[in-house]
Amino acid sequence: MPVGFWVFPWDIEDEGIDRFAARLDELGVTSASPSVLYHSGRALLPRAREHKVRLLGGPGANYPFESLETPLAGMESASAPGTGKRFWQGLAEALSDRGIRLNAWAMPMHGSELGRRLSVAVVRNCFGNPYSYALCPSHPQARRFAESLVGELARSRIFHAIQLESVGYLGYRHFHHHEAEYVGHGPLEELFLSLCFCDACMAGARREGISVVELRESISRDLERRWRDDVWSVGVEDVREALAANDDLQAFISYRQATVASLVSSLAELCHSESTELHCFSAIFPPTLEHSTWIEGTDFAAWSRVLDRLIVFGYTAGGPGAAKVDEGWTRSELEYAGRYFDPSRVNVVLNLAPQYLATLDDARRRFRTISEMGFNDLSITNYGMTSETRLDWVPELGRVLDAPASST
Repeated sequence: MPVGFWVFPWDIEDEGIDRFAARLDELGVTSASPSVLYHSGRALLPRAREHKVRLLGGPGANYPFESLETPLAGMESASAPGTGKRFWQGLAEALSDRGIRLNAWAMPMHGSELGRRLSVAVVRNCFGNPYSYALCPSHPQARRFAESLVGELARSRIFHAIQLESVGYLGYRHFHHHEAEYVGHGPLEELFLSLCFCDACMAGARREGISVVELRESISRDLERRWRDDVWSVGVEDVREALAANDDLQAFISYRQATVASLVSSLAELCHSESTELHCFSAIFPPTLEHSTWIEGTDFAAWSRVLDRLIVFGYTAGGPGAAKVDEGWTRSELEYAGRYFDPSRVNVVLNLAPQYLATLDDARRRFRTISEMGFNDLSITNYGMTSETRLDWVPELGRVLDAPASST
């Protein structure tokens, strides 16, 4: 059964291409997805020879792009300076020799440096405040950038698939560095703060007949009232009630979904013209509410007509203690994806970190649950951030997937 790994190029550099390819082969891994464009952050890399803690800054472009229109043209990554054309060609050959597919993992709509360099095209909330970490998929310049990025990767013909982790609207909960909030905050407040009211979104909504100025003002007033009165939403019912009470809000959500769907369709056409697949994450973070990927503009029905694969999370969002969360959440999310995509067209991402899967037995159960639901394409995040002990679980987990259900 297919098992893939998400990986940072600097981990491959640190280990060496040949050793990396051989190690994946030993583990029974069938695909590798190195990041070609990543956001800033901090990574703890327990198996690295030197950089155990790596700060990820700059544009995060780990691929030698040559034809990007804006804003990363001619820029190199400070995180993986050696990943030029020779690196990528050598990696493709080493993996191909072992029957391992090479994919390209990119974030075309996410990155603080990306937003700083293309500030005119970032998401803006109902108060007009910019989210510098998020490009708006409604903005023409952001769309041209995504098309330029995907087109160049597809034309290289070295990648089996282009895998996009951010193609929609990144909302309030997708963090910037050192976030702080000291007021009550629930799912409805998150939704309101995640809606983009930039000039492009306002113009597009007006073309659809939406009273978008009034919508923006009503949301702003509601948020200010909640903060003043120290009240906040507590569950999905609050979101449902807000949607049911406001036709313009419902229409605006639909407009956002159509906007992202048209971008995904354009990117799929670019990939398919070069015999390359397009895979997209259903959301950049596992959703806090069941079936709420629509907050980022996701439309499974529309995506199913153009995507080769949908990528969904097989683990819940959360910190310590998340391993104890009922597996019913994972089952519910996969059943929802399965309404629109055949399970053979869904890649499920798992995380072997202790806060998600405390023990090998926990991992076995999670893999078995997903397999029994008919989802047989799994991938693991992240190669360099996984301990040696947990990396050694992978062959065993592969055997769990391949074994008859009655034997486990």
